[in-house]
Amino acid sequence: MLGAQVNAWSEYLVTPYQVQHAIFPRAAALAENTWSNAPRDFTSFATRLAPQAARWRRGGIEVADSAFAVTYALQARAAMRCGQIK
Repeated sequence: MLGAQVNAWSEYLVTPYQVQHAIFPRAAALAENTWSNAPRDFTSFATRLAPQAARWRRGGIEVADSAFAVTYALQARAAMRCGQIK
């Protein structure tokens, strides 16, 4: 039998809020990677995750929004002008 697991270090998760926040939506990512044969595609996953997160929240589960809170900016030209990169 094949399977997968994700660890949650419970000595740092004191309240049910913290446990749920640490586990969701990671549980969905684990399920997708374990049970789906489709190629990994974060954009597609995030699109499906949003309605699932809403269902979890309606059920009273605390869902982390970290999958949607990623931001970045590329500033290579400015760094090149300052001599920080070549």
